Amino acid sequence: MQSELDRTKKLFEIISENSQDIISYSYPDGTFGYVSPSVKQLLGYTPEELVGQPNKMIFHDDDIPYLLDVTQRIFAGENVPRFTARVRCKNGDFRWYETTLNIVRDDHGKVLQ
Repeated sequence: MQSELDRTKKLFEIISENSQDIISYSYPDGTFGYVSPSVKQLLGYTPEELVGQPNKMIFHDDDIPYLLDVTQRIFAGENVPRFTARVRCKNGDFRWYETTLNIVRDDHGKVLQ
């Protein structure tokens, strides 16, 4: 079991560390738990600048209600394959990004990430 977990973890690291897309996860409170290195090239932040910060800090204020609605719909089990929002670059500029969101739950249905 541990060797399978180690292989899965290594595969995730290979994919996320080498992807040109931003891969991240947040905890149920909206705090970034992980942000892939591609965020530096695409938005100007280092992963360390974002981990531990609220994920809404990178979105345009006008998009927050929309993002909260999408998140609630996904938490409720609705399939929302993609959505777009304006994302703040480190230099203050905004870019439109298409993103997906998946919920990770434990065996009892509790949201983990």
